Amino acid sequence: MSINSNKIKELKLKLKSATKLKLKNERNEYLLRSAELALSEEMSLIRKEMEITSQKLEDVKQQISQMNCQTTMIKICSESEKSKVECYSVHINNYKNDFDALFTKEHELFQIRQKELEEKEAEKMELERQKHAKALEINEQKAKEATVIEDECERIEQECNILRKRNKAVMLQLRRKLIDAEETRRTLMMKTKI
Repeated sequence: MSINSNKIKELKLKLKSATKLKLKNERNEYLLRSAELALSEEMSLIRKEMEITSQKLEDVKQQISQMNCQTTMIKICSESEKSKVECYSVHINNYKNDFDALFTKEHELFQIRQKELEEKEAEKMELERQKHAKALEINEQKAKEATVIEDECERIEQECNILRKRNKAVMLQLRRKLIDAEETRRTLMMKTKI
């Protein structure tokens, strides 16, 4: 019987160690699978980045090609614009000569109009001077009226000051009477208590 129990103990120990080994292996398997999954995700990200980078490279190549085309077009347009500028320069010189002739005529007309305007301005200035003189006269009259009003205000202010002083004196008298009345009331109260 002891041999059987020893064997059972031995088997239990082997089972325990086998279970531990199994758990350890499962843990290692889980860790390896996690690492594999992380590496696979990283590889996927790297592939995507490479695809994006190659797409960007293609875009840059296409932009360079477009810029080369644009540069060629700019050169062609530049030559075209130079010939246009030369043509415009000839037209502008013709217009300038016509304008100079027109300007001389207009200048003469301007001188005549200027003289007429100066005469009208002189008449207007005379009218303004007359209006100004009348306004000065009205202002003088208003100033006199204002002086009269200011004098009246001063007189009213003096009366107000006198009335204020009287009010203060009356208020002092009333205060004294109130204090006396209070003292009389207290005295009477004291007497009634006694």
